[in-house]
Amino acid sequence: MSREPVAWSTTVLQDAAALDAIAVEWAALHAGSPNSTPFQSHAWLTSWWREYGRAGRLRIVLVRRDGVLRGAAPLHVVRRGGVPVLAPLGDEISDVSDVLAADDEALDRLVGALLGLRGWQALDLPEVRPGTAASRLPSAWPARVHRLAASVMLQVPGRPVAELLTTLRSSSAKAVRKKLRRADELGLACRPVDADGAEEAVRRLLDLHARQWAGRGMTAEHGRERFARHLTAAVPAMVAAGHAAVLEYSLEGEHVASQIHLVGTEFVGSYLAGIAPEARARFDVAVAMMREDLELTATLERPVFTMFRGEEEYKLRWHPEPVANQRLLLVRPRSVPGGLVARAVLARGGAVRWAKQRAPWVRNVRDRLRQAAGR
Repeated sequence: MSREPVAWSTTVLQDAAALDAIAVEWAALHAGSPNSTPFQSHAWLTSWWREYGRAGRLRIVLVRRDGVLRGAAPLHVVRRGGVPVLAPLGDEISDVSDVLAADDEALDRLVGALLGLRGWQALDLPEVRPGTAASRLPSAWPARVHRLAASVMLQVPGRPVAELLTTLRSSSAKAVRKKLRRADELGLACRPVDADGAEEAVRRLLDLHARQWAGRGMTAEHGRERFARHLTAAVPAMVAAGHAAVLEYSLEGEHVASQIHLVGTEFVGSYLAGIAPEARARFDVAVAMMREDLELTATLERPVFTMFRGEEEYKLRWHPEPVANQRLLLVRPRSVPGGLVARAVLARGGAVRWAKQRAPWVRNVRDRLRQAAGR
């Protein structure tokens, strides 16, 4: 008996209503894609597009096998020096850039679908984590691929804090235990927030976050209304789907800290936190939070807890493992404009590396100007 030939099909969605309509399909693909991250969940992407997207720029590339969704690239068109470039939904507020692919064949088909799409000259993925579907794109890409260093994410094994302390120097472990005892003596309590309460919990977190960073150079985007609207829409749905968790901490009945965790197939990550300044003055809130971070990670049976982007000093005390993201710039075959975009990105990357090594004051000036401009 002969087998029916496999039928692959491609669809490109260009409006938010079409993306909303495939929520169930998307959830199934996301769950079935190895190493998928919460930044590619349907709730995160649709909420981001509503707040940050520009009409006419959406490009969601889908590939189906026998009618079943097997691959997806959530993208939009941006202009770089007048050249149309495909970039991931989520952009700068997402710690991982990725596509979804159920297997290698689906990824190959997704590459073919992207190449069949008109109106772009390069694909720019700024934060590609090792082991994700996007990290395998270069092997399937038929043209020039440029790799640049991106962010470093620090992670530790997903096991309770008592076990993690056995890996630290005895003096460091002793200091952490002392801080945890202090939090316990004060009566610090932690509770998870369910999906119904998540919207208001996010608002409380953002208020604490603003108070925590007042006068200390808070990331400008974290104070904007569009960011608040994005999180208050996305996080409740993600909590309901198991892609996020919200924790609130109280002391003597008063709310003193909050966290948003994002949950992938391979990690739990701390995305955003808010801590009351008066609580920070009484005890080391970050250490107490880490205990809950690790407990949550172990309970969810994820192999690692990631602190996402950044190498701040408070993260280093846990002796974390660094995981280096890459920026992937995939040029369209035989595209001269795409090659020019790549050259500009490479040149800018070289200038940034020079400034970091030879003139760190340049970066400080740039950061102050960005904060002043509210960009």
